[in-house]
Amino acid sequence: MIVDIDLPDAPDKLVVNCLFETGQPFEVHLSHSQNVLKEDTTYIVDGTVEIYGNGSYLGNLGYVGDGIYSNDLIEAQPETTYKLVVTAPGYDGVWAEDAAPAPSLIDTVYYDTTVLYNSEGSDYYRYQLRIWDDPATTDFYELICKQVVKNSVSVDRVRGDNEKVLNNEGDEGFYSGVSVFKDELIDAAPYLMRLKAQNRFWQNKTTFYLLSTSETMYKYRKSWIRHNYAQSPDILEQTEPVTLFSNINGGYGIFAGYSSSSIKIGDDWE
Repeated sequence: MIVDIDLPDAPDKLVVNCLFETGQPFEVHLSHSQNVLKEDTTYIVDGTVEIYGNGSYLGNLGYVGDGIYSNDLIEAQPETTYKLVVTAPGYDGVWAEDAAPAPSLIDTVYYDTTVLYNSEGSDYYRYQLRIWDDPATTDFYELICKQVVKNSVSVDRVRGDNEKVLNNEGDEGFYSGVSVFKDELIDAAPYLMRLKAQNRFWQNKTTFYLLSTSETMYKYRKSWIRHNYAQSPDILEQTEPVTLFSNINGGYGIFAGYSSSSIKIGDDWE
């Protein structure tokens, strides 16, 4: 027997996405949720996006295209609590708050050009990054590696080389290419983080970035790693859907901040 159930559509809500970097203007992407069977454009072009810093009104972000709102005169600063207030005709207003920490320094990359092989016969190389973390505070990080080969930029996966800090996060099995971690197992500065990768980073223009993130961004990226893996899991492993972490009150999305420190390696930088 076929039973037809007429379920009403859930009301569309505003979707706000902004990962802001200190020293850079805010860029907010504004859209709305909709039924998965619809194919309409979800950009919102007539929204109002207000930004406040430590309780003071800083200004509005103007629409610049493709759902993005920005204002070159308003740049994010570290250790400032920003509040985003967003409205649009036909939708309930939303808001969110977050602050970006001051950057922690990454100042040295050590690497071994000796090729090694794992248990499956794949080759890899060892790296160590020297990080200056403050052991007196609770800090959150994300590590990114970008490589330039023949004028093409790629974001390359680095993994922990039996690294206790990354092992503690439990993310390695999701193969995301994203390394996020907190400093609860870092008890002294500087700290040498042990990594491995299949790339010979020293042969190309390579930049390692250490993002000092808010706890909000850390929680979002942790959920993103699991959400992304659940989209195409191992065929032999059952995986439940994962909801992305959101701090947008009254809607969906993320508003979170970070500061960045970087170091270059390779012989081909001008």
